[in-house]
Amino acid sequence: MPDEDRMKIAFVYDVIYPYVKGGVEKRVWELATRLAKRGHEVHIFGMKYWEGDAVIRKDGVVLHGVCPASALYTKKTPGFYRTAAVFLCAAPSSACGSL
Repeated sequence: MPDEDRMKIAFVYDVIYPYVKGGVEKRVWELATRLAKRGHEVHIFGMKYWEGDAVIRKDGVVLHGVCPASALYTKKTPGFYRTAAVFLCAAPSSACGSL
């Protein structure tokens, strides 16, 4: 893929598939891996459920564990906490800065 067509894409969600298996997690993972296979730079930001480094690469996707894992689906969980956000940068990767 030419650099001018390559995008940096970030998905932000509380948990990351396959460490937590749910509908949204699976959908985000499928989108992320398919976009990575097309040559885009894809990142997912969420709670860190894996051992080792906070930033890892899996199936062409960069995973960022931004905080320790915590309990899900509790009464203390604010509503916005389960909201997914997708940020797309249409400019070439070099112009977007570091994710």
